[in-house]
Amino acid sequence: MGKPSLSILPVIFFAKLTRFTDRKLVKLSLENKLDRLEMLFTEQDQTIQSLNDIIAKQDSEIRNLQSEVKRINDQLTEVKNDFSESSNPADERPPHY
Repeated sequence: MGKPSLSILPVIFFAKLTRFTDRKLVKLSLENKLDRLEMLFTEQDQTIQSLNDIIAKQDSEIRNLQSEVKRINDQLTEVKNDFSESSNPADERPPHY
């Protein structure tokens, strides 16, 4: 096997150029993919932080509401106890008086 004929040299050159260009395109494509992944990561990080802030606020609101429900329940129990102590049927007058 000797040197390739002159007629085949442009084909070999084009094949090498194509492989180089393809690798360059793949590299650019990988860089674009990496950039896109970095942007998505940043957006997801911001979304997670935002959701975390919302959850923390809701947790605080839930705790406040639980405290309020307990306070109202205690008041209701107190009113029931006061009412049951003062409402002895023997002490009440009939409605027709």
